[in-house]
Amino acid sequence: RSTLFPYTTLFRSPYREPLVNVRLVATDTLRDLAVTTMVAGRPVIYFNPVLLQSVGEPLRDFFVAHEYGHVAHGHTGGALTSTGDELARVRQKQELQADCYAASRLTRTNPVAVEAAVAFFARMGPFRYDQLHPSGAQRAANILACVAAERASEEEQK
Repeated sequence: RSTLFPYTTLFRSPYREPLVNVRLVATDTLRDLAVTTMVAGRPVIYFNPVLLQSVGEPLRDFFVAHEYGHVAHGHTGGALTSTGDELARVRQKQELQADCYAASRLTRTNPVAVEAAVAFFARMGPFRYDQLHPSGAQRAANILACVAAERASEEEQK
């Protein structure tokens, strides 16, 4: 059985639009949970299976969906053309968009993952990993706003 099995099948059904041609690569040398990039014109999500396992299944699901959000929004290197404060602004916006993507996709299918992400980021409060990431409080508030927007959109469609 492939070590990628739980990750390659994790998000087939929750997505409204299929994200095809995304390659998932496990590497225990990655210092982050996961990172998305382009390789030969194809989106690749590198992930550290040891770190993902350490955060537990609900957060793992959220963070993998977050990486798919980067793919869906085309966040695979475009920010690299920015520098300094502009780079930080662009990357923080991308992180919030990827969080929103994950939250909106998982709200109905895996609400425990969304709740785990909100709790995780809320505990971080004003802390941020680096200048390229929003604070935990910003991320938690953003996820809650995205969930509310997703639910309102569903109600309008009824």
